[in-house]
Amino acid sequence: MTPTAEQQAILNGFNTVEGNIKVLALAGTGKTSTLLELVLQNPSQTFLYIAFNRDVKEEVERKARAKGMTNLKVKTQNGFALELARGAGLNCNNIKGYMSVKDIIARLNLTGNDKFLAYHAFQVMTRFMISRDTKIAMKHVPKDVEEKIYNNIRRYTNMTEDKILQETDKRKKRAVEIAQRLFSSFDFNSDVMLHDVYVKLVQLHYNEIPVTEDVVLSDESQDVNPVFSDIISRVTARVIAVGDNNQAIYQFRGAADYLKEMPAEATYTLTQSFRFLPEIADKANELLQHMTDLRIKGFEGVEEENTSAVLCRTNMGCLTEAISMMDQGISFSLEGGVDNEGFRMIEDLVSLSDGRTYDVRHPDLKGLRSIEEFNQELEEDLLNKEWKTSLRVIDKMGGFDNALNIIQQIKDSQRKVPADAVVITTMHKSKGKEWNSVRIADDAEMVFYKSDVDAMGRKTRTAIEFKDAPVMEKNLFYVAVTRAKRNLELGLSQRLFSDEKSANTVIPEAA
Repeated sequence: MTPTAEQQAILNGFNTVEGNIKVLALAGTGKTSTLLELVLQNPSQTFLYIAFNRDVKEEVERKARAKGMTNLKVKTQNGFALELARGAGLNCNNIKGYMSVKDIIARLNLTGNDKFLAYHAFQVMTRFMISRDTKIAMKHVPKDVEEKIYNNIRRYTNMTEDKILQETDKRKKRAVEIAQRLFSSFDFNSDVMLHDVYVKLVQLHYNEIPVTEDVVLSDESQDVNPVFSDIISRVTARVIAVGDNNQAIYQFRGAADYLKEMPAEATYTLTQSFRFLPEIADKANELLQHMTDLRIKGFEGVEEENTSAVLCRTNMGCLTEAISMMDQGISFSLEGGVDNEGFRMIEDLVSLSDGRTYDVRHPDLKGLRSIEEFNQELEEDLLNKEWKTSLRVIDKMGGFDNALNIIQQIKDSQRKVPADAVVITTMHKSKGKEWNSVRIADDAEMVFYKSDVDAMGRKTRTAIEFKDAPVMEKNLFYVAVTRAKRNLELGLSQRLFSDEKSANTVIPEAA
């Protein structure tokens, strides 16, 4: 590796700065290569690389083996926490990612109405477990949980609005109490364990986090859950945190930007991308001017590849693209396979339309007795807007009667997918990946609007400029644009780059 001036500054700074370092690395700027070069140039020190997920872990390990490194260990965040939990006495091998409602009810011996709050209590506990907090409280009730509780009361009772709100608050408090009981039922001696639980137990157990390595390398630090950033802040080793503030896209799951809060003696930047051409960098910089003072430089030497992808904002967007490509005879690979949530949403709506309410699985629809009730709740904005999109997708499929046939055809198409098939995936799932050609699906543009009511009481949608969008939406769109290596097709999203003022355009919400 021949370091750029920015990379060399980091390599030099490692030996001149004694404390923690943070590196702000824009998209495709070789952060992994830089960290591995740092490890390679300092064979007398030992390093622990904490990867965001298993895919990253395996990639880093493969590159480290190729370079013959012996002073580097690589672990995922959960793998690191699990080792600490083992050190604190955890012997359980029955570790799960999720606990079913049935298991929660049995574990706590819930009866009566408490049984119907088990799912909500688990979500409350989950929000607590990814936080820095030490006790479960009302603030850990997610907004969607509150909405589901409210909707269930509204569906099953004839209470006035004031009474519904009072009952909602009462059930929220009870869900918190059940969540407290559920979390208290776990400790390092439990015979059943959850991944999020042992991470939380580690955070609550250790005042200092012991590591045997000299340096901890924290990757993707902009999207670290607060519980894990609290763990990292207490490690007994030096920390180098790397990431891109502009790619923080998991705030909706409770993630926080550790790069912003981490105390560091020095901050470095990486702005030379090796992923995409200067033309793609120009597009990225049009976005970055509304996000940061940093600007990214493209790379003329990007090689041509036979890879392409369509990036969608929603699961329903992915299904829409799949239907379109199937009609055109284009081979596609639907990332996430046939377990895509969009499939389940469509299947549940078909069940509701057929009167098979017992087959409905999605918690948003539990308690609805007919498709008419579903439409009424859509009209009253009691359901997520993606459900409205799902109706449009069903129309594209030829209506309720044909929807399941189309879904089966899509599933059949995924049995043997050619290597050069177009990848259809969400913008969130595209993080950390790249393709020669990328098309941004039109549903990505649809989030750059705000809903309002005009003087006549009609619902309207007003287009907004990129600079006025919520931070997470700006970050997510920047992630999508910077997945393209050589070719980028923007579709409707072109307006977000245009010099023409397309904002303040009011259109009917149904359009």
